Amino acid sequence: MVMGSAASNRRSQPTIAGCATALLLIASLPGNACAQDGEPEAVPLEAGKPVADQVLERQLDDQEVRELEASEDPEQLEDEKREIQRQDKVIPTPPLRELEAYASARLRYRAQSDTARWEDGGSRAGGKLNWEVIDGTFFHGRAEFGFNLQTGFENLTSPGEVTDDFEDTVFKRLLYLGMDTPYGAALFGKNWSPYYTVAEYTDRFVDTGGSASGAYNAGTDGGPTGTGRADEALQTHFSINFLPGRVFKPFRLDLQVQNHNVIPFGGGARYGVALGMSAEIATVNDFRFGVAYNRATIDPEDLPELGAIGITGDAEALLLGTRAFGELWYAGINLSYLKNHMTTDEGNYFDGWGAEVYGHYQLRDRVWLITGGNMLNPEDSPLTGDYRVLYGVIGVRYTFDGFHRMVYANYKLDDSRNADGSRGANVLTVGLRWEFGRHWSQHQFDPD
Repeated sequence: MVMGSAASNRRSQPTIAGCATALLLIASLPGNACAQDGEPEAVPLEAGKPVADQVLERQLDDQEVRELEASEDPEQLEDEKREIQRQDKVIPTPPLRELEAYASARLRYRAQSDTARWEDGGSRAGGKLNWEVIDGTFFHGRAEFGFNLQTGFENLTSPGEVTDDFEDTVFKRLLYLGMDTPYGAALFGKNWSPYYTVAEYTDRFVDTGGSASGAYNAGTDGGPTGTGRADEALQTHFSINFLPGRVFKPFRLDLQVQNHNVIPFGGGARYGVALGMSAEIATVNDFRFGVAYNRATIDPEDLPELGAIGITGDAEALLLGTRAFGELWYAGINLSYLKNHMTTDEGNYFDGWGAEVYGHYQLRDRVWLITGGNMLNPEDSPLTGDYRVLYGVIGVRYTFDGFHRMVYANYKLDDSRNADGSRGANVLTVGLRWEFGRHWSQHQFDPD
């Protein structure tokens, strides 16, 4: 798997500290004890529930599962499942072979200035595959497409009166295939980038945020330059055990390469080779520090023409981040420096630095307070005018099943500026997110 995991501790030979940690974990499970020969006792299975999910829940704290599921990048959770499958098993399991079809319906009501309307909030549907071809080696993939749920409703209720067809609003979000082995992983297609591994620390607002990290640049999903959902990317992932196992999890390194993607607003010009990387250090209690860097090269012969929109060289993005969480809270911060990467509202590129902060806290059962903000300041340029990003967010969520099924309200206090000096508008957003799906697995326990 390209995206790393909190439990990636078996990429190399077991250490004394790793074995001791495993024994302590086994001994701490309710109703379990080590037999005289040192082998763990089998844990009873729950009928009608995939064994892979049971192992995940028993080896990770509730808050670890919660934050993995809250991530916009679904491969972080899948990587956990595969890595746990490779580990010494508290629950003996057959090969992990699973298929899943899923959908997430997302609607929101947004009110700002003199306008208020219902909108789609990023609805999506897709399918995934995990197939353990041999012990510890997995073939996996995912296809996920976004769609406009509001347009679909309007076409059903008022046929012929809607300007956009439902089919025209369907777009590719993720589409990739990969191989994950005990020694590393490789993947090709459209997937969340290594850069996003760090950007994800703070990209957790609903219907806002992500303006300062550089993940989503130049009015795109970060696909052309490779900082968000990278287009046609070859990615590799490695976890290396060289840090003290009692304190740190394995060092994580992700690499990515792309080639010949179109430059947004570039009049048909294309990037050359684009390279991305991220590196993470995490403690056993999942405090993380990460650094990410992405560079998309530009042919010097194109620079005279591209200079009209502010591009003076290769597109570069550097990101430093850290995050931590506990039973009732989560906090993350990212700092970025961006060159020829971000654009103003008029489509002109600039160099600048940014910061994003995000946090949530559980006020009571099912009720979460959300807060944070974004700041992005361009360096002096005649093409940027008064452009800047500066806003804070405060919100509340009521969850029915983690952050998969919830209602929420956000208020965005906006002091941003467009290039012409006009001010951004404060925005109230109220919405619903509801996920559902169907799962097929060889691990499904059948008492008959």
